[in-house]
Amino acid sequence: MTRLKKTTTIYAPIERVFEFVDDPNNVAEYSVGVSRVKGSVRTEQRVGDVMTLTYTALGIRFDEEFTYTKYEKPHILISKVSGPMSGTFHVTLEREASNQTLVSLEVEYEIATSALRRVMNRLFLERVNEKNLDRTLGNIKMMVETGWFNETRREKPTRSQETIA
Repeated sequence: MTRLKKTTTIYAPIERVFEFVDDPNNVAEYSVGVSRVKGSVRTEQRVGDVMTLTYTALGIRFDEEFTYTKYEKPHILISKVSGPMSGTFHVTLEREASNQTLVSLEVEYEIATSALRRVMNRLFLERVNEKNLDRTLGNIKMMVETGWFNETRREKPTRSQETIA
């Protein structure tokens, strides 16, 4: 099983960071390689909630189902991942100061034999996934710190607006 973990400090309150990463509408915006989120089911408790992500690595598309297995607002989001790359995805937040949050993203996965045949090189896929996780964490940091995300959503630019500007 492959295990990847990345950590950074985000200069924003923990509640704001958690709200951002907990919203399925933001996942395709900040997650490198994720092009679509569909079938998102959200309940108040979150445990058992499901969403399907389309993830592309090395030109190969993977549809992965994420099911929340642990939800402790504003500190922990853990999902079981089912699909060609099955495993777990952890988001952990710790308050460092009133306006600082330590964010850790950790993924553990095993790639199915049928998907591995399409990829051809497991080590190369691991490196791509590691870079994607690092860039995803950087995107979360940038989007939260710069105000890309805000509670009212009125000021959130779309990707097309960002390209034009």
